[in-house]
Amino acid sequence: MLSLLGIGLFDLINREDFSLQSYGDKLTIIVVAILFLLKLISLIFILFKLSKSILLLNIYYISSLSILVVSTAINELYSAINLFLIFCLSILIFLVNKFKYKKVHYENIELIGTQND
Repeated sequence: MLSLLGIGLFDLINREDFSLQSYGDKLTIIVVAILFLLKLISLIFILFKLSKSILLLNIYYISSLSILVVSTAINELYSAINLFLIFCLSILIFLVNKFKYKKVHYENIELIGTQND
């Protein structure tokens, strides 16, 4: 996903007819750059096993999902691929949040550090 966003951003900037005169080009550059940076930072956080990676993944997946839903609704393009992508992003959001917290059992917490065998 990171490479696709990077290639898309690079291609968007290097188009021959690209100009920052139109509002649509400015908005597209800003949105793709923000998504690219979110994905890059979340990948770095995952590699270093930081807890903020879950928050960044949630922000990234929810923003990707909302962009996809809005563009599908505006263009009235209910193809199978768009619906499949919406379904996959929804599953990813669910999975990231399901494994967000580790369950800690406090049944024998008072026995920690004692010599009771």
